[in-house]
Amino acid sequence: MGICGLLKRDTLDDADIGFAFAPEHRGLGYAREAAAATLAHARSDVGLDRVAAIVSPDNEASIRLLRRLGFAFDREIESAEDAPVHLYALSLSSLDTP
Repeated sequence: MGICGLLKRDTLDDADIGFAFAPEHRGLGYAREAAAATLAHARSDVGLDRVAAIVSPDNEASIRLLRRLGFAFDREIESAEDAPVHLYALSLSSLDTP
């Protein structure tokens, strides 16, 4: 189906959430459900205060999902491939406590 989890990149101050789903499983709510569970885990089990996400500026579906999850645009950064990507961030204190 796909993957979703937390990454800690040397180039970012915060851990970031990453997700990718096979085309036949996109648009069915799996990414939102998996990402919400991952963020709850990041807060309650890992103890993170903030999570980032990087996304290509033209990836409208992922940007829409990040915004629905509560992420806000932070800034544009250069990726490892020297292409600009957008950095989104979420304060986990804004999440509802389970």
